[in-house]
Amino acid sequence: MLNVDITLNSAIFREYDIRGKAGLDLTFATARTLGRGFGTYLREQGLKEVLVGRDNRASSDELQKGIAEGLLATGCRVYDLGLVVTPMVYFARIHCGIQGAVMVTGSHNPPEDNGFKLAAGGAGTIYGREIQKLKEICALGSFATGR
Repeated sequence: MLNVDITLNSAIFREYDIRGKAGLDLTFATARTLGRGFGTYLREQGLKEVLVGRDNRASSDELQKGIAEGLLATGCRVYDLGLVVTPMVYFARIHCGIQGAVMVTGSHNPPEDNGFKLAAGGAGTIYGREIQKLKEICALGSFATGR
């Protein structure tokens, strides 16, 4: 059964993260779809707990809410870290023993951009082939479900 929220711009799936223009490529709806995709990715690895933080960009709060909603729809337990710097998310993963994490951040990019850094398992942030695997999960739209 397909549960596609929306079609995502494939260009947002970069080598080391997901990046795009806030309000155009990245909206609440796209963040929710990415959350459903990432939650499915995590569940396939036997993970259910996810830390979610955001930077102080104007669009980050809405994107954090969207990705959290998507993660929750897959049965993941979401821990909202709120407004934090990226290294705090990485520290919290180790300190709390939680292997899944999302940081909503535009990093060094212009203010109209935003994005997501995603971590899963012991290896840290996902990149390369794993980002492409997430893209495939989102394109298929067959997401895990749960409470």
